[in-house]
Amino acid sequence: MLVNDEPFILESNYISPKWDCNILRHDLETIAIYDFIEKNKGIKLTNFKTSIQPLILDKYERELFGIDEAFPGLLIESVSYYNNIPIMFNSRIFRGDQCNIYLEHSIEDGNEKLISSRVTIDQMNGK
Repeated sequence: MLVNDEPFILESNYISPKWDCNILRHDLETIAIYDFIEKNKGIKLTNFKTSIQPLILDKYERELFGIDEAFPGLLIESVSYYNNIPIMFNSRIFRGDQCNIYLEHSIEDGNEKLISSRVTIDQMNGK
């Protein structure tokens, strides 16, 4: 993904062949992958598991981002499920100096049950 004509996110998606709906025949830059799978398979994804961790960008990642020296990044990985069946694995790597993560959680009926979570990535222009 480009922001201001510079690489901002390195993204990889792995979709189980049973659920891919011939997605590679479409322009992946113009479709929402989750929506595409749900619409074409007639399902609604039921849950997601997400991991967020800092990392030091490797040589390949630094080259793609146009960075010469060791540099921090942020790795967000998630698995999408339909009725506990894994459908898609998603991996996103962000430049560590150009993102900020906000998590929003809701609790229902005073219980410690997570109802919703939202991750927003904001470009910080190197600030």
